[in-house]
Amino acid sequence: MALIIWITLSLLILPRIILIVGTISAIFPEKQCPPNRYAVVFGAGLEKSGRPTRVLRERIETAVGLFRRGNVTAIILSGGNRSVYANETEAMRLYALELGTPAERLIIDPDGFRSFESCVNLLKYKSNQFTLVTQRFHLPRVVWIARRLGMNAVGCIVPHDIEHWDDFIWWQIRELPASLLAFRDILRFKLKR
Repeated sequence: MALIIWITLSLLILPRIILIVGTISAIFPEKQCPPNRYAVVFGAGLEKSGRPTRVLRERIETAVGLFRRGNVTAIILSGGNRSVYANETEAMRLYALELGTPAERLIIDPDGFRSFESCVNLLKYKSNQFTLVTQRFHLPRVVWIARRLGMNAVGCIVPHDIEHWDDFIWWQIRELPASLLAFRDILRFKLKR
């Protein structure tokens, strides 16, 4: 029984460690992000009111800050639109506009239902210049995925104040199976090509 528990924990923890170690040199604090063509904002849900969650607002605010400083020339907003009542990318676009971003500098990817799909969708831009904008807990996975897809992507750490420790613990735990799934998704993608 102990062996089964050890194997299970290893299968969950080892991929996460590989992603963190493998991407550490490609992840930067917001003020140190190198210039790139696109900032990519990953969806993180909507509140009941239809506005972006706090985590998503932080991502959009950071991307807009990169745009204002001239680090990027456009912002790709990637999220899911499974329902007319929960149009994540439209809510993201409206918030970016509220923050003063010119509409012509916003690009919508409504088919980013998962981080992996958001990264695959970037391939259509025929660019290698992406700054992936998300919180520290999410960055190793998305940077690793993008790089395995052949992009020279970098990650920009979104400042995130921890209001509730249970949220912090949830995001960390969530990344364990998500990291394992990233390996599976990349393997499947490579086998299809």
